[in-house]
Amino acid sequence: MKHTRNQTTRRTLADLYRAVDHQHAVTLTYIDHDGTETLRTIEIHEFRTTKAGDITIIAMCRLRGEERPFTL
Repeated sequence: MKHTRNQTTRRTLADLYRAVDHQHAVTLTYIDHDGTETLRTIEIHEFRTTKAGDITIIAMCRLRGEERPFTL
């Protein structure tokens, strides 16, 4: 597992795009609105940018078994 905490956002996005190109699942740390952290493995389908400039990933969450948005 690659830890991206100490790399730039640009480098992390490049890694995520590479995973999409190679059709690899990605494991990430998910923090919910209460601050609870869980590991999630996702299969990325799409990247979106909000009007506020935030990046959202649309992906199949293997834990939940459904497509969900994940905001970076």
